[in-house]
Amino acid sequence: VSWGDVGSTEHNNSNDSDPKFLSRLSGPARQRCALCFGCTGRMRYGWLVAMAAVALLGAVSCNAQMEHADDGASAHKDATLILPNVPHLLFSQDNIGAMVTFGMQTFAPVELRRCCNVFSPDVFQPTLLDTDQWVEAATMFGAKYIILVADHFSGFTLFPSAEHNYTVAGTSWRDGNANIVKDFVESCLKYGVRPGLFYSVHENWFYEVADFQTDEHGEGEQKAFQKMALGQLEEVTSMYGDALAQLWFDAGVRQKNPAFAEDINALVARLAKTTNATCHSCENLPAASAVHWMGNEEAALGYPAWYANGAECDSFNGLDPTVHGLNASRWCTPHCDAVMREHIWFSDSSPPPVKSTLYIMHQYFTSVGRGCNMIMNVMPNQTGLVADDDIEGYKAWHKAQAALLSDAKGALVASTSHTPAPGTVVHFPVGSNYSGGGGGG
Repeated sequence: VSWGDVGSTEHNNSNDSDPKFLSRLSGPARQRCALCFGCTGRMRYGWLVAMAAVALLGAVSCNAQMEHADDGASAHKDATLILPNVPHLLFSQDNIGAMVTFGMQTFAPVELRRCCNVFSPDVFQPTLLDTDQWVEAATMFGAKYIILVADHFSGFTLFPSAEHNYTVAGTSWRDGNANIVKDFVESCLKYGVRPGLFYSVHENWFYEVADFQTDEHGEGEQKAFQKMALGQLEEVTSMYGDALAQLWFDAGVRQKNPAFAEDINALVARLAKTTNATCHSCENLPAASAVHWMGNEEAALGYPAWYANGAECDSFNGLDPTVHGLNASRWCTPHCDAVMREHIWFSDSSPPPVKSTLYIMHQYFTSVGRGCNMIMNVMPNQTGLVADDDIEGYKAWHKAQAALLSDAKGALVASTSHTPAPGTVVHFPVGSNYSGGGGGG
């Protein structure tokens, strides 16, 4: 649903999120629009019929009330509207993204992938690695942004670092001259998708960090880890420039010492000045354009799901009216993740089969269809390439999206040739693009 200026496709770095049409409304109209906006948000594709009808009726009701916005205004107190900013809108408009899960775990035995096992850098030998192939694979199913896991739990980074040498530069692969993050960002820009970054401060096996802490080694080791992590974040985010789409902290930034979260918040605030990046699992960082994990890895968003939410996105099931809707204090966009093979994120020597297209479309409906951004993993194997079976699965999924949406084009025009009276139920085909552009995946 296009919400006036909120639906604009002209993007900039401004954090001004107050749509002009909402600012013109007085008490009753502002409250009604905030309710429908706060619950459904703005999505381009994949609406189920009932959701589309509800959202349209909300928009029609708001438009109708604009003509009489002053009627009875004195009897109502203006609500404080919690609205999305530009990074939130870009993220919602993207609809589908990808996460490239590749690193030291790819080369480690499955049974040893746990804290605090540290593996020799020289086992990392992706002889055929091609970041163009990764990005092309993601675009096959319609990904508009791609998150690269630059540092996962192992602590091994896909970029060289001045903080330590447990990185691609510490391997014999490519004579220690590799920088996969740099190559990845260049590939994203080449294919016209937005690059993102995953960096874990939740676990780091190299520093013996588990559940955010180095408890067994004292305060000095904890401070050393936090100093290192902040330094690496400064290094790696600089490689993205102003193209950064998202900064993802798996499980968040929840160290016992609040000073570390304050330092990360300052970094996020600086990035916000030059990028349109959202921040995943950053609910305790006030400067973040928060994106909230919805609680499972099956792309199944609970219903209802409130975008206008509590200060730490803490009422996603819609059951606590004291923190969402008109009582909200923060905009929190949901993020639904899924895997192509059940259920692994990093490849191994005997991976399970690719999921059926029917099952993936089911996940598409329970995520995008419910107003959640869906992210699918892209899992290069030990050669550094995405397997052929995965590629075929991505193609089949995109073909299913296209088949679903192909008959929707033009139906909206026929259905909205006049403005329905408030209360009129209007039916729309599943998957239509209600923003005025073409349909598609």
